[in-house]
Amino acid sequence: MRFFACFAVVVYHFSYSCQDQGRTEMFSSFLAPVSKYGFLGVDIFFVISGYFILLTAHGRDWCSFAAARFSRLYPGLATCGLFTFLISMVWIGFCWRPLHFRNLLTHLSGLSFIPGVSGHFVFLDSAYWTLLIEIKYYILVFLCLVFRIPFFSLLVGMFFSSLMGNLFPHFKYANYLTFYGFGGHFIVGGSIYLLRQDRAQRLLWLLFVGATGLALLHYLNHSDSPLHYNIVCALVFISCLAILLPAGLGFWNYRWPFTAFLGGITYPLYLIHHQAGCVLAQRLGLKDSLAGVFFLTLFFAFFAAAIYLIVEKPSIPWLRNHILLLLNRFAPCSKGSFYAGR
Repeated sequence: MRFFACFAVVVYHFSYSCQDQGRTEMFSSFLAPVSKYGFLGVDIFFVISGYFILLTAHGRDWCSFAAARFSRLYPGLATCGLFTFLISMVWIGFCWRPLHFRNLLTHLSGLSFIPGVSGHFVFLDSAYWTLLIEIKYYILVFLCLVFRIPFFSLLVGMFFSSLMGNLFPHFKYANYLTFYGFGGHFIVGGSIYLLRQDRAQRLLWLLFVGATGLALLHYLNHSDSPLHYNIVCALVFISCLAILLPAGLGFWNYRWPFTAFLGGITYPLYLIHHQAGCVLAQRLGLKDSLAGVFFLTLFFAFFAAAIYLIVEKPSIPWLRNHILLLLNRFAPCSKGSFYAGR
């Protein structure tokens, strides 16, 4: 599901969004009427992250969780960021926005992704805004493990925080309270994970329904978009949720051959396609081209696969183990694991 969500985002950028926002002249008039809804793939990412991050935190202490998250994020982020920077510098005349070495340094050092600090720096790729939101969720889960706070309490707190942000949208910190409107998506995913542990809990089902309502409110709050557009977005989200819910609850397993591989290339594909794709499209002089969208998407899918197999797969376990050794040397982790289910 993650791969198909990412594929939808890539096609959305290449066939509609990037040209619409003046970043490249490439688009596809054939795909645009449908692909303009591809941004909803990001929303599905957030639901899956809400589920998957609680899954990976299950039975872990804060040290192993922190090591696992950092080792999963950083190798791909550093590699894709470096490639994006280099191609933007080599063909700077075809780049829709200038980049400088300080942008690369703040990217590699992680300064660009620290909540509260990131606003002072420019992302190497504007598509990285989603990582900043995800990292905030990681931090909250990390704090739950440190202070042994049940995940249910975290999700309830996020729910009321998002609700208050939606009720008072003009409040100065409303975006922080609502996770920039995506708080409901993370809660939906997290509540599905907790329901997998105990499907009989009525409070969990109530939380799931309330969070779904918050997620749908996110689309209906787009007052600058036509009503039918918002309704289509809401219907697409509900349709995707109808697939994710039974799978998340364990009623059926849709693991096919290459599922792990497709899931593995999703992260580098998302990180590398946007700005580099715009530069390449301009360099090649692509305009209204279905073939151009297809072959650029295919190119970046193969490139992402190479990053996953050559960089991420070998480096992630090595980096995770060394981070764990370092953490245990200077800040010994708690003895035993903590299940923060409810």
